Amino acid sequence: MFSMTSKFYQFCVAVYRLICLNALFLVFCLPIVTIGASFSALIHTLTTTDDVNIWGPFLRSFKRKFRRSLPLMAFNIASFLFVSSLQVTNIGGSSFLHMVKLVFISFIISYNINTYIVDNLFMKQNVMEVFRLTFIFTLGTFFKTCFFPLLVMVLAYFSLSVAGYGTLFLVISLPMMLYLRFIKKDRVSIEKNEELAKHQLGPSEEVTY
Repeated sequence: MFSMTSKFYQFCVAVYRLICLNALFLVFCLPIVTIGASFSALIHTLTTTDDVNIWGPFLRSFKRKFRRSLPLMAFNIASFLFVSSLQVTNIGGSSFLHMVKLVFISFIISYNINTYIVDNLFMKQNVMEVFRLTFIFTLGTFFKTCFFPLLVMVLAYFSLSVAGYGTLFLVISLPMMLYLRFIKKDRVSIEKNEELAKHQLGPSEEVTY
């Protein structure tokens, strides 16, 4: 049961990693302007290492992504303001319109999350190309995860009311781990497709952005 190859041990390691990653994310978010870099480092660590020692990978990614994350974070702020304005928009009592609004808001949230995922995949691309690839990526994965962001918000709200502040230990890292598992095949697929497109263009024809 307690051997290093047992499922129980592996489960404990996974929980420990998630708690540590969540704590690192929250601590590195404190200056506010570093939220984007911290979120990017969280995603990078979840997707690139299974090691128990996550401090090194997280910190290296945070330093590397700080400046690059600033335009992404500016887009996140603009998206948040847009979603907030949608929330107070009166669309009457139509259930269909309310459903459309929820789907649209969920798409915007997914797009904002996916910008960091795609940015981790295509570090050499400029930010505008990351936004383009993210749109394609979000359209391709949205049928799987259309209500995932809203579901996480609802579950986080109820968990907070039941478990109190203990929820904060996993409030970001656990949903992100599940989300990344949902879209793992799609992440691999878009990376392969982009690499294939570059090879087909050839070194002399490769598009520069």
